Amino acid sequence: MNQNIAATGGASVPVCLNDNSYPVLCRQEGLSCHTCISDSAGHLARVCRGLEGKAAKQLFVQIYPNSGCAPMVHRFVEAYLAAV
Repeated sequence: MNQNIAATGGASVPVCLNDNSYPVLCRQEGLSCHTCISDSAGHLARVCRGLEGKAAKQLFVQIYPNSGCAPMVHRFVEAYLAAV
Protein backbone atom coordinates (compact mmCIF):
# COMPACT_ATOMS: atom_id res chain seq x y z
CA MET A 1 0.00 0.00 0.00
CA ASN A 2 1.17 3.52 -0.76
CA GLN A 3 2.62 5.23 2.33
CA ASN A 4 0.37 8.24 1.65
CA ILE A 5 -2.76 6.11 2.03
CA ALA A 6 -4.60 5.48 5.28
CA ALA A 7 -6.86 2.47 5.82
CA THR A 8 -10.33 3.49 6.97
CA GLY A 9 -13.28 1.18 7.31
CA GLY A 10 -11.95 -1.37 4.85
CA ALA A 11 -11.14 1.23 2.18
CA SER A 12 -7.91 3.05 1.47
CA VAL A 13 -8.22 6.80 1.53
CA PRO A 14 -5.38 9.19 0.67
CA VAL A 15 -4.24 11.33 3.58
CA CYS A 16 -3.39 15.00 3.70
CA LEU A 17 -1.52 15.83 0.50
CA ASN A 18 -1.77 18.88 -1.72
CA ASP A 19 -5.16 19.75 -3.18
CA ASN A 20 -4.16 18.76 -6.70
CA SER A 21 -3.48 15.13 -5.76
CA TYR A 22 -7.14 14.17 -5.63
CA PRO A 23 -8.77 12.24 -7.29
CA VAL A 24 -5.61 11.04 -9.07
CA LEU A 25 -4.23 9.35 -5.94
CA CYS A 26 -7.53 7.64 -5.32
CA ARG A 27 -7.62 6.25 -8.85
CA GLN A 28 -4.04 5.03 -8.51
CA GLU A 29 -5.18 3.04 -5.49
CA GLY A 30 -8.15 1.60 -7.40
CA LEU A 31 -10.82 3.84 -5.88
CA SER A 32 -13.43 5.67 -7.91
CA CYS A 33 -15.09 8.88 -6.76
CA HIS A 34 -18.53 7.39 -7.33
CA THR A 35 -17.87 4.31 -5.20
CA CYS A 36 -16.18 6.33 -2.48
CA ILE A 37 -18.95 8.89 -2.06
CA SER A 38 -21.75 6.35 -2.49
CA ASP A 39 -20.31 4.13 0.22
CA SER A 40 -19.75 7.08 2.56
CA ALA A 41 -23.24 8.44 1.94
CA GLY A 42 -24.72 5.02 2.67
CA HIS A 43 -22.78 4.74 5.92
CA LEU A 44 -23.88 8.24 6.91
CA ALA A 45 -27.52 7.39 6.15
CA ARG A 46 -27.33 4.39 8.49
CA VAL A 47 -26.01 6.39 11.43
CA CYS A 48 -27.58 9.79 10.80
CA ARG A 49 -31.06 9.73 9.30
CA GLY A 50 -33.18 12.75 8.52
CA LEU A 51 -30.59 15.21 7.30
CA GLU A 52 -31.73 17.75 4.76
CA GLY A 53 -29.64 18.50 1.68
CA LYS A 54 -27.82 21.47 3.20
CA ALA A 55 -26.76 19.48 6.27
CA ALA A 56 -25.58 16.59 4.08
CA LYS A 57 -23.51 19.06 2.03
CA GLN A 58 -21.91 20.42 5.20
CA LEU A 59 -21.02 16.91 6.33
CA PHE A 60 -19.57 16.15 2.90
CA VAL A 61 -17.15 19.07 3.30
CA GLN A 62 -16.13 17.79 6.72
CA ILE A 63 -15.64 14.24 5.44
CA TYR A 64 -13.92 15.32 2.21
CA PRO A 65 -12.07 18.58 2.96
CA ASN A 66 -9.87 18.33 -0.12
CA SER A 67 -10.96 20.63 -2.96
CA GLY A 68 -10.35 17.83 -5.47
CA CYS A 69 -13.36 16.01 -4.01
CA ALA A 70 -15.68 19.04 -4.07
CA PRO A 71 -17.24 18.29 -7.50
CA MET A 72 -18.84 15.17 -5.98
CA VAL A 73 -20.89 17.02 -3.34
CA HIS A 74 -24.16 16.85 -5.28
CA ARG A 75 -23.77 13.12 -5.99
CA PHE A 76 -23.01 12.57 -2.31
CA VAL A 77 -26.24 14.31 -1.31
CA GLU A 78 -28.21 12.35 -3.91
CA ALA A 79 -26.71 9.07 -2.66
CA TYR A 80 -27.45 10.02 0.95
CA LEU A 81 -31.07 10.90 0.21
CA ALA A 82 -31.52 7.69 -1.79
CA ALA A 83 -30.10 5.61 1.07
CA VAL A 84 -32.26 7.10 3.84
